[in-house]
Amino acid sequence: MMLNYVASFLCEYLVTYPFRGPGVTAKTNQIPASYQLPRLVKGSQFNMGFFIGILAVLLVFLFFRFTSNGYEIRTMGKNKFAAQIAGINTKKQTVFVFFIAGGFAGLAGVTEVLGIHGFYINDLSPGYGFDGIAVSVLAQGTPFGVFLSSLLFGALRAGGSRLDLKSKVPSEFITILQAVVIVFIATPKIIQKFGLWREKAKNV
Repeated sequence: MMLNYVASFLCEYLVTYPFRGPGVTAKTNQIPASYQLPRLVKGSQFNMGFFIGILAVLLVFLFFRFTSNGYEIRTMGKNKFAAQIAGINTKKQTVFVFFIAGGFAGLAGVTEVLGIHGFYINDLSPGYGFDGIAVSVLAQGTPFGVFLSSLLFGALRAGGSRLDLKSKVPSEFITILQAVVIVFIATPKIIQKFGLWREKAKNV
């Protein structure tokens, strides 16, 4: 997780100095329109990146369901120690997951740049990475669950940006709502693990 800051500050350096475009704001030159993702609804930010995301979900689903690597990673996720006993190289698979997850995160950044802004600007993400953690928790680790929960959190974020303009409700209310959703999703598992811990303590 700490390497996120290394990557972030590296991008900040690149966009501030060697790749900086004209203007006061630290950003790159405008990307030619022919390289940008087409907008699907005029006057909105809805673009081909949405279908790229759907394709990514399908690829991840097929990978986990029909490949040996996917099976090993699913086994690790359920029980790392059982996977090691079964002969799965957990260290190798962990590094592999890091690379794949980082690649999908980069793909998300590409769709943001090419589909919405048309250039890279410093502080491009307002916290999408941490939203991704919440989306994953809500999705319970399933690819199609990620798709549905990302739609929910995307709608909440988009709606939250307009709350201050359209009503007297502060935009921070959306953050509270997201936290409440996560708490309700995570609480059953926390209670279950706490119950198992108490049961083990009694047996000892």
